[in-house]
Amino acid sequence: MGVDRRGRRKVGWVVVLAIVIGSGYLVVDRLSRAGPPIPDLPSLAGAESDVAKKIRRLHAELEKDPAPDRWLRYGRCLHIHGYLSDAAGVYREAVSLFENPFEPLYLAAVVAAETDLETAMAWLEKAGKHAGDYVPYYLFKGRVSFDLGHTAAAGEAYTRANDLEETSQGLLGLGRIALKSQDVAAAIDYLERARTRNPNHAAVHTALSRAYYRAGREEEAATAASRARSLPERTPIRDALLRKVAEEGVSYLSYESMALQLVRTQRYQAALPYIEKAIASRPGYRLPILVKGKALYALGRFGEAIRVLDECVRLESDREALYYRALSLRGAGRFADAAVDLHACLAIDPADTGAERELAVTHRDCGRPDLALAHARSVLRRVPSPEAHLLLATILEALGDRPGARKQVDHALTLDPAHVGAKTMREQFR
Repeated sequence: MGVDRRGRRKVGWVVVLAIVIGSGYLVVDRLSRAGPPIPDLPSLAGAESDVAKKIRRLHAELEKDPAPDRWLRYGRCLHIHGYLSDAAGVYREAVSLFENPFEPLYLAAVVAAETDLETAMAWLEKAGKHAGDYVPYYLFKGRVSFDLGHTAAAGEAYTRANDLEETSQGLLGLGRIALKSQDVAAAIDYLERARTRNPNHAAVHTALSRAYYRAGREEEAATAASRARSLPERTPIRDALLRKVAEEGVSYLSYESMALQLVRTQRYQAALPYIEKAIASRPGYRLPILVKGKALYALGRFGEAIRVLDECVRLESDREALYYRALSLRGAGRFADAAVDLHACLAIDPADTGAERELAVTHRDCGRPDLALAHARSVLRRVPSPEAHLLLATILEALGDRPGARKQVDHALTLDPAHVGAKTMREQFR
């Protein structure tokens, strides 16, 4: 059966119309799947070459395939390298791409907190709808709320965090709130529990010092303040999302930051690759060499630590390098050399109780308790603590003065009745 000319003309228009409509659907479909527009590259003038290379690579990958995870990875890379406004923009755009947008919302809040706490809180409120049981979210919200003066909201956030998992950071937050509310007894209770959770948390000891002072317990306040000064100023929070940000770092500063964070949490073996990358990024720069020496010492690799710290001392003979070289030398059984370095520390700072304590330990361990005695008494006089009393007890015992040693153990238990080492030593004297 034939088709007349008008019929063929109609069929032709139908085909053309179908093609146009189909093309329209394809365009609409592509636009609907495209998501937000890809942002321009930030200015990379002055960036380290490795940083610029990685940012360009991740930007190109995002243009090629704008998948949600690629948006986040690009944002994390900008974030760790200090391109905060660009990172914030990427995180904001990524929110619409996720069924559960908690990660980009939370990271947007973290970036905003660097410059604007009110904006950070707005992002935290949005993130809270999806936070679930993520403890670091509540800890961070507690900190931002407290810094904004929203004490009740801070208390709710820290309480929620501690209900999920009791941490030194959460207890510290509640202790600070109690102290601000003039409830000194409650503050001391929270802060002592925080100290038990993490004895190496400097901010806890600082807050405890203030609480003890307000309670009239001046000797304990002085001990807590001294302990705070001997610890790193910042204690990292275990936060899986911020760790993913840190892992994107390829700059010297990001390697250094990751290494220091791992060292502070005593993950020395994990820190070594980042330390090596930091050293390679800035050959001859002293800080990562010092951190490597400290990590090797902590791992018990004393010979390697001595060689690294020798190089550090050659670059600059300061107290910290000498101190850790002394500990490494003592670990390797070179007591006389260790004592020389510790005396050098005291020449730099005669009030260095840490070096004087280790000098007492060194003399005691090499069989010269007579030389250790004066140093141990000096440490106790300046920083009366359970540990100082116990050190003196071990030296007096080595000198044959058991009654004197027993008395020092009793003094240690008076300061801290729950001190495990003191209780163990008292059992030995029975």
